[in-house]
Amino acid sequence: MPHTAIHPASTLRKVLALDAASCLAMGLAMCLTSEALSRLFALPQPLVWWAGAVLFPCAALMLLAAWPRATPAALAWLVVGGNVAWVVASVLVAAVFAPSAIGTLFVLGQAGAVAVLAWLEVRSLPRDRAQVVARTAHARATSAMEPSD
Repeated sequence: MPHTAIHPASTLRKVLALDAASCLAMGLAMCLTSEALSRLFALPQPLVWWAGAVLFPCAALMLLAAWPRATPAALAWLVVGGNVAWVVASVLVAAVFAPSAIGTLFVLGQAGAVAVLAWLEVRSLPRDRAQVVARTAHARATSAMEPSD
């Protein structure tokens, strides 16, 4: 199977960077204030802390996907899949743990924001193989024209 890469259009790169930045910000906030947030949201403190901690490797993956000239398609889809899994897990947390009203608003609100990011990422991906091939060829041609160091 040939290695398929996507030349990340500026939109995809920006959305991935925004996704990574939001993961870093939320991860820091949730880890640093997990005790206060757990009381406010009526959620277990370890759940709040670990939910924040897991966002750091997610942010690193998103930055990795946004960084190169040609993003492996599988990596871009892995980010989208991770976002979809986060949304599903958030809905389950809201259903299973019965957080406070503000906790429910927070959990479902951030799930909605992540769903929007996933949708924007999917919309930024090429629609079919012909677009992937064209963008990859363009990326190769552009990098071939750049002077080397």
